Amino acid sequence: MYADVFVDNVVLEKTESLLYKIPSVLEKIVGVGQLVTVPFGRISKKGIIINLINNIPAQKFRIREVVKVYPEEVLISKENLEVAKKISIYYSTPLYKCIKLFLPSGLLIGALKTKTETFYRVVDKKVVLGERAKKQRDLFLDFLNKGDVDLSANEVSELPGYSASALTALIDKGVVEKKIKDIITDPLSGYETEKKDLPTLSAEQEGVFQEIIKNEQKIHLIRGITGSGKTEIYISLVKKALDNGQSSIILIPEINLTPQNIKRFLSFFPKEIAVWHSRLTDSEKFYELQKIKNGEAKVIIGSRSALFMPVRNLGLIVVDEEHDSSYKQESSPRYHARKVASMMVSENKNAFLVLGSATPSIESYYFAQKGVIKLHEIKSRYSLTNDLKLPEVKVIDLVREKRTYGSPIAGTLYLAISRCLEEKKQIILFLNKRGYHKHIQCFDCGNTILCNRCDIAYTVHREGDNYMLHCHYCGKRERIPATCPTCHGPMMRGLGYGTQTVEENIKELFPEAKVVRVDRDSTKKSGAHKLIYDDFFHKRIDILIGTQMIAKGLDIPNVGLVGVIMADIGLHMPDFRAHERVFQLLTQVAGRTGRRDNRGNVVIQTYSPENPAIMFAKNHDFEGFYEYEIKEREKYFYPPFSRIIKFKISDPVEVKAKEEAIRFFGILREAFPKLEMLGPSPDIFAKIYNKYYYQIILKLGLKDNISEIVQIAPKGWQTDSDL
Repeated sequence: MYADVFVDNVVLEKTESLLYKIPSVLEKIVGVGQLVTVPFGRISKKGIIINLINNIPAQKFRIREVVKVYPEEVLISKENLEVAKKISIYYSTPLYKCIKLFLPSGLLIGALKTKTETFYRVVDKKVVLGERAKKQRDLFLDFLNKGDVDLSANEVSELPGYSASALTALIDKGVVEKKIKDIITDPLSGYETEKKDLPTLSAEQEGVFQEIIKNEQKIHLIRGITGSGKTEIYISLVKKALDNGQSSIILIPEINLTPQNIKRFLSFFPKEIAVWHSRLTDSEKFYELQKIKNGEAKVIIGSRSALFMPVRNLGLIVVDEEHDSSYKQESSPRYHARKVASMMVSENKNAFLVLGSATPSIESYYFAQKGVIKLHEIKSRYSLTNDLKLPEVKVIDLVREKRTYGSPIAGTLYLAISRCLEEKKQIILFLNKRGYHKHIQCFDCGNTILCNRCDIAYTVHREGDNYMLHCHYCGKRERIPATCPTCHGPMMRGLGYGTQTVEENIKELFPEAKVVRVDRDSTKKSGAHKLIYDDFFHKRIDILIGTQMIAKGLDIPNVGLVGVIMADIGLHMPDFRAHERVFQLLTQVAGRTGRRDNRGNVVIQTYSPENPAIMFAKNHDFEGFYEYEIKEREKYFYPPFSRIIKFKISDPVEVKAKEEAIRFFGILREAFPKLEMLGPSPDIFAKIYNKYYYQIILKLGLKDNISEIVQIAPKGWQTDSDL
């Protein structure tokens, strides 16, 4: 018997696995997906068996043998290995990268590292220490006075008789034992919840639930308006899966939504929950991974990486807010979680996928209309007693209604905030731009200061009493220059507003209100999301200001007003999804208010009040927006009528990047003359971190062979699809 082994950190030019012979004594315990140790040159490495072969043709070279098999360590299931192969083919990515998706960081080379702490304990209490060992005797007596317990290194150092030499001597004599302990951290330890009965479903919800569990289709789309209670359906589906002995994976788009979802699911399934996302420490990941691998946790909640956890007996995957762009991985393999989830349920015969959104992606809704996906719609807000209406939306034309000088807040929004505070209601203010000013400009010549690594305007950030220039793309920070770098003029001015400006202005306008800002800068510390959510939920925050992190999924009963400071951000990007994303974002953030007894209000400030994305969002009209957008997509041959492939090349020398792009474009044009191609042209962000980027975009028919096209790309070209 022979095995194809994926060897960690080994990528060969022509193959991604190595062939090894299985010794006859190991044949009965070996299996696909298992961890093995194999010889590699003069050393040994760990790897995963990805295929077993009974017979091979005679080889001219000697085939080395597997050294050790770990039968208890199945690192990737057969089903997930098949999914990895599908990802590799669909996204034209090396298989080893796709396999690594299913291996939490560090798992293959050993284990995730946990924090350790040193402890000391007396193990020989009858020892006799002479007069010449006075320091050792004093320290020994200090240990005895503390009782029969383990003392941490800090506690020992604070003992009256402590000295490093005395402690070392006691250890050498066997009087004191030194222990190294793993410090295991439970990321759910701070959650206090009471066990609840399953939520009572409304008639609409119950109808959707029954349709899903009785229908044989593998993929379902729930389009429910904001506040319609999609989560209650997810909870019922998870309970059904648990009753069948199955596990569930619940994907959420933003890490800041994790506390809310954990708290909600913990109250129904207190012993079944695990969480997984990038903000967990290694120690927390280790703790959660053990629960998942051992089958203790059967409900995994997290960001897109949670999709690859080694759950047992997968029965359900939920992709909440399935339209969200955060489900798209930007580094190789550039997968979309929605697509990978569909691959996973196709390989797991008893599993199904539920996509949920108030504003589904155009593609998902199109395929649901065509019957490829089973469509379920909920058109009223969740309430067992009242007929809740969607919030009233006012669109403020900033050309007609001027803002107060130096303030991002127009009069209508100011009055709405004042009224809401008087009524003891909470407020969300949304601006999808962090920092203090969007950029900084010279009064005299009009020059905007750019990051010299990226040729992109610096954003001004306030840090205490200082103002700094930040590049949001390469991370570079600089002080604001005293004079203009171009004309040496003495005056520089900040233009455009960020969340820091709004926070400062709101605190000046409403000094009695408790104001908190939520963006990437303010939530760097571990646990920050949970702390802010708890404070907002328990009404310890009056006004929450933030970026898109607060625009979706938050379910806070007392929110009476949502204010959109500037709806135009992203509206005019050179991207065929620009209008769709703005519509989704506005609809989602508007849905954060009026979720219980009161209807709620929304004020949208914009310079483009007649834009279709804003008008349809004002009227909560998803169907109208879909009909408008699908015609545009068909007219210009964009998804879902085509598949977009983007090739990207970079070089520190702009001319070289451009020449290579022109050369490859010629190759593509000659090989595929009938394909629609755009470019070559500079990327949207043409220079990032001292590299220049050029792109070529292809529009393919849904039945075109992408692998045939991608295979001709020269080395160095980056490929991306499902844009």
